[in-house]
Amino acid sequence: MPLPRTSASLAAVVLAGTLGSLTGCQALTEASAAPPHGDGTAGKPITTPTAPARVLVHTGRGWTAAGIQGPVPAPGSCRYRHTPDGEVLPDLDCTPGAVDQAVTQGNIEQTICRPGGYSDSVRPPEAMTEALKYKMLAAYGVPASQVDKYEPDHAVSESLGGSSSTYNLWPEPNADAGRYSRSQYVANDKDELEHRSWEAVCDHQAQLDQMQRTMATNWTKLTG
Repeated sequence: MPLPRTSASLAAVVLAGTLGSLTGCQALTEASAAPPHGDGTAGKPITTPTAPARVLVHTGRGWTAAGIQGPVPAPGSCRYRHTPDGEVLPDLDCTPGAVDQAVTQGNIEQTICRPGGYSDSVRPPEAMTEALKYKMLAAYGVPASQVDKYEPDHAVSESLGGSSSTYNLWPEPNADAGRYSRSQYVANDKDELEHRSWEAVCDHQAQLDQMQRTMATNWTKLTG
């Protein structure tokens, strides 16, 4: 669920990204067709970012009673990306990012920003994501014996309207570069920037779609 707001906000958003397309994938469950892939310092204002060329996959919430929707990359077909300062990013071909089209800028007060929280209402059961976790580890070439060092993560967080389809899930290493002094509510740098981005959107300091695209392409470009 969305976390309590703090005084921290994003100081600037710098966008970067390249075109991504899924390769080497096999269906996990029957899913509706997705469109083609393509296209902290407190007190400082948000700089409105320029929308990147990349376009997110638009889905529903990304799962049904039958399971998580979307394709699963073939074993060994995905490669982690790494930033110069040691942060880990998902493979854009395997995890291009996906958002729930039911969440829009016009209804954020009734969805992601609503009192009482949002994420818990759209999150799939843990049993679904846990089963998928091993397949995603294999896709990224990680031995199953290392499972405790990774967690299933949404490239675009649920708190920003991210879908739980496989287009938006990747095995995030638990390791952390420690770039930020964070609140008690988050565990790593990506979590902290997800929280700050959510605050910025709900405080009407940034546009939802721009935050979503930056988070999917390279979340470290959300600086604060």
